[in-house]
Amino acid sequence: NSTEFNGRARYRLGVTLEVPAGCGAAANMVKELGITSFALGTNDLSLLYLGGADRNSPVPAISDYEEGVPLLARSFISFIQDTIRSIRIAVRETGRECSVGLCGQINEPKLHPLNYGSLLGLVDYIAAVSSQMVPVVTLLAARSLVQQYAPPRTD
Repeated sequence: NSTEFNGRARYRLGVTLEVPAGCGAAANMVKELGITSFALGTNDLSLLYLGGADRNSPVPAISDYEEGVPLLARSFISFIQDTIRSIRIAVRETGRECSVGLCGQINEPKLHPLNYGSLLGLVDYIAAVSSQMVPVVTLLAARSLVQQYAPPRTD
């Protein structure tokens, strides 16, 4: 809208992180390129981090199950958490605002609180979620926030 921007268009450059090396370079992208908007591509990233060969491989899951749901490796979840934290710290040092999200085919098993559900309180948005998953995402985000901030139960 040229009226809103005094005749100039403004764009915000963002990066989708699809490979582990990209996640490792994210803080440098903030510092050297001024990028402050990131999306973590959950499909390829989970495959490559956990040793999958390509997009046609099933997402590797550890052998444990919770409520019948295969659980992703805890090291992968920690890797994503560390990536998000390093991005936010690097952006905070620049004094700018940051946007970090998850994208990719995020299905119900992946959204289990012990998988990506624990990340929902750390991200600003989730992309590529089917309309049927919106209530699930909302409930998991609420559950994650309650677990993070609620006082311990005493019963």
